Amino acid sequence: MNYIDKITKKDLLEFMQILKYLKFDFDDSKFSLIVNDTIKYHSSNKNKRKDLKVLQELESRWYKSLNSDNIDYSVYDDIYYFADLWVCWKKYSREYLKAIISDKSMATKSSHGYYNLKSIRQELNVNSILDLGCGIGYTTIAIKEIFGCKVFATNIKESKQWDFCKYIFSNQNDITLFETVDNIDKVDMIFASEYFEHFEEPILHLINIIKKVEPKYIIFANTFTSKSIGHFNNYIHNGVSYSGKDISRLFSKTLKTYGFNKVITNCFNNRPNIYKYIEYLIEL
Repeated sequence: MNYIDKITKKDLLEFMQILKYLKFDFDDSKFSLIVNDTIKYHSSNKNKRKDLKVLQELESRWYKSLNSDNIDYSVYDDIYYFADLWVCWKKYSREYLKAIISDKSMATKSSHGYYNLKSIRQELNVNSILDLGCGIGYTTIAIKEIFGCKVFATNIKESKQWDFCKYIFSNQNDITLFETVDNIDKVDMIFASEYFEHFEEPILHLINIIKKVEPKYIIFANTFTSKSIGHFNNYIHNGVSYSGKDISRLFSKTLKTYGFNKVITNCFNNRPNIYKYIEYLIEL
């Protein structure tokens, strides 16, 4: 089975078994219930939010800490945060990958439907990819399977996420795990699903990454305006505070400043966003 298909109940049980193997202590029934309720909530059943008590407690801890001198990054290492990471894989990052390989994602439309069917994958000539903030690593492996090239991934070292990814990457060729991009050379493409909103200064972080790895393509899906574990109430750039909506606009403006043009696709809500560096831009 390809990793992009790993979303079944059996796959969730396997996921939980690996967590148990790594000696992460949790209640199986509680974990499964959190996953199911979170999926229902993200499937537009907003009434389910009241049932997400564990994740709401983590979210409350996070936002409360933003008003203190010590931001509580330990929320990322809570075992039940893995339930949220599983849902993010199933509902979001996996869907972005499906959009990339869809033969309608770059298709030309006519009054009679689609013709000249083409996928985003066919337009991207890449030999190396950087998956920023790889979470549980399923996206990373799926990316490698889709593009068939070497993949670098970043995650929080000495964390449960790091240990989990290290384990599942151990039998994968051409995937290397890093704490930061500091030791990564140039890559052809960056993939960042729900990543930059976890940094209080996301623009500076974006610029540093672009300068370090010099990508030809950047594929991302940001949610600066949503409230979630690890997100910030406001974002900072050059000492100025920005709302989520304003920092999102500045993010796009910064990409253009650094030579990237947005690629127009047929993806739903234009997600994920795809930008090409103009030096390598080929008119589509």
